[in-house]
Parts: sequence; C-alpha cells; structure tokens
Amino acid sequence: KKTTATLKFEIEKVKNDILYVRDLDGYIWEVDIAGIPRPPLELMQIGMHIRILGFSLDEEIFIAESIRPWRPSFIK
Repeated sequence: KKTTATLKFEIEKVKNDILYVRDLDGYIWEVDIAGIPRPPLELMQIGMHIRILGFSLDEEIFIAESIRPWRPSFIK
C-alpha cells in the first residue's frame, strides 16, 4: 500500500542513496533518495532535521520525492 506523507525526520546516517532517519516517535526509517536530485551536503548532515515528501512502501522503507530543511513555519 502506497501512503504519501510529508514527515519530519532527524538524520542518523547517510549511506550511498539511503538515508537512515529517526521520526518523532524515535522509529528509524530507511529513506531511498536514489530517484531525486542529490540534496545539498549541508542538508545531509547527521543530526540535521529535514522534511521529506514521499511515500512508504512498508513500515521501514520510505521513498523520497523531495527533501527540504525543516523550518518551524511548516508546523501547523
């Protein structure tokens, strides 16, 4: 089942085309970023908060359609 969402994550690890990120509940996700332009290096640092638009394939894998910095103005 494909579920589309925009979520806030904290980067835990970057490995090739996979981001390992932690969500607000503390759960670790694998985010496939192979299908999008490579985000800027300053956005891809461990501990950085980002928002990811994309969809989940299951309870562990999220396919990114875009990655942006997290800004408080997005919290509504």
